[in-house]
Amino acid sequence: MKKALVVGLVSIVALVGAACAFSNSGQAAGHRPFPTHPSEVEKPSGVVLLGSGRIKQFIWYVAVERGGGGPPCFDVSVAGPVHKFPGVGLGGEQFGETQCGLGPSQHARVLTVPVPANADWQPFDIGIAAYDTPVAHVRLDFSGGGREELRTRRMRSGFDISGIAGLRYAVFAVEGCASKISGLEKGRVVASAGDWECGTE
Repeated sequence: MKKALVVGLVSIVALVGAACAFSNSGQAAGHRPFPTHPSEVEKPSGVVLLGSGRIKQFIWYVAVERGGGGPPCFDVSVAGPVHKFPGVGLGGEQFGETQCGLGPSQHARVLTVPVPANADWQPFDIGIAAYDTPVAHVRLDFSGGGREELRTRRMRSGFDISGIAGLRYAVFAVEGCASKISGLEKGRVVASAGDWECGTE
């Protein structure tokens, strides 16, 4: 997991400001999903926002961007705990993962950023699973038991980012830690990945 600097995150706050409302919707028990505000928003710098939100004192986003002439890059970024800095705005430590292209064997890219528990929040996990094969659902298996299944969305063309048109993907924000992520087609697992950074919940 890459860790980055403590800075004023004015740009990220502006990016997800409209989508940051924390919601108590979802399952009452088990591994509750948080809203991901999945509407696709193109930014002029060649970055497409796929999901964003706020969980307790954290803001997060998932995006895909140009890979500098190579394959597209997927980025999961979390900032927090977020504090107000006088004269600057909101800011906090930013951490996350960025990987470019799809894995050669399963034609998939899975990124997760688990956030461990603290006295002020329960553990949660932010991530994306993207595929260039027919994957209708993504199944999340949690390290403490239980699972969640999500429908995939299809990336549309016209974003000026080569290599993403037609990709199937799911963005997730869930309580707990997704230790195994599987792509399903017609109920059959066609791709799977494990997150070895999951600790005990």
